[in-house]
Amino acid sequence: MANSVSLGVGVDAGSAHTRSIVLRLEGSRLRYLGHGDVESLGWSKGRIADPQALSVCVQASVRHAEEEAKTPVDSVTAGIGWSVQSFDNRGTYEFA
Repeated sequence: MANSVSLGVGVDAGSAHTRSIVLRLEGSRLRYLGHGDVESLGWSKGRIADPQALSVCVQASVRHAEEEAKTPVDSVTAGIGWSVQSFDNRGTYEFA
């Protein structure tokens, strides 16, 4: 019976950079294998404006991580997050 390799792949799609990391599970420890980091596209004011451009960034980041890790990636866990803030605002609006 061949030993299967357990990989952990994470992706963080942010408005400035899209990053990915490839790790291998060795017993109860994780070993770093490689990472990818590309400039993000498809964002506007912290929101996803172009999902297809974001998809290209994620694919490029994972491709770079695969090359550095020298192992193919079949699936990833992706995180796309932001902070949630609330505030009251009063202002004057002038209409011409």
